Amino acid sequence: MDKMSLTLILDMVSNSITDLYIIPILVESSKGLIKIELTGAINTNNNSFFQSKMDELIDRGFKNFIFDMSKINYVSAMGIGVFIHIYERLSIGGGTLILNKLQKNVLDVLDLPGFSEFFHVDIDNKSAEIIVENNKWIVN
Repeated sequence: MDKMSLTLILDMVSNSITDLYIIPILVESSKGLIKIELTGAINTNNNSFFQSKMDELIDRGFKNFIFDMSKINYVSAMGIGVFIHIYERLSIGGGTLILNKLQKNVLDVLDLPGFSEFFHVDIDNKSAEIIVENNKWIVN
């Protein structure tokens, strides 16, 4: 599946109601890998939208997710719940969730309840070089 197909699936056009852009920037269907750039905020206005789009990608066979969070300025408790839901679904299928390039305020929200222990979090705000080998992630 190419980026254009994913763009159509994800309905990338955001509006004032969702306040969230979901943009696929790397797709390797054969490895079940997708890297997604998120922009905006993940909150009660858009958490259902975000979860349904990620569920659709998981249902289509993607099992390794990298989220570029550099343009996310806020994640509510509902948003954290969506990431936990995604993590649980991916874990069942042997997949992985990586949150990359988090802003400090977002990292602080994830750290408060200890949720950052569920996911691989790129604390240094550097792009992770990801290689999927034998269904294990190697982060350089």
